[in-house]
Amino acid sequence: MTIRGHLKYRYRLMIGGVMMIPALGLLWLHSSTPLNHTFRVNAIGIAEIAVMLLFLATFRCANCHKTLSAVSRQVLFDPGFCSCPHCGIKLDQST
Repeated sequence: MTIRGHLKYRYRLMIGGVMMIPALGLLWLHSSTPLNHTFRVNAIGIAEIAVMLLFLATFRCANCHKTLSAVSRQVLFDPGFCSCPHCGIKLDQST
């Protein structure tokens, strides 16, 4: 698996987590009272944001372990973006 492939795999895991939180949250909201409902909706929203921020905080180069969160969209979706901006390792080489 290439470095880019590994990062795309982690991205798909994050998307799965972000999609699973509301699905499970609906079950949790079904049994809530009106007063408790607002709290639970806010808790689900905070969990969504936490999952996305956790992904960005841990989006790192496999070689130099520096963060790639500033260029994450280019790394994942732009095949012309070939290397880590910090260490210069090719993202399409195998790990």
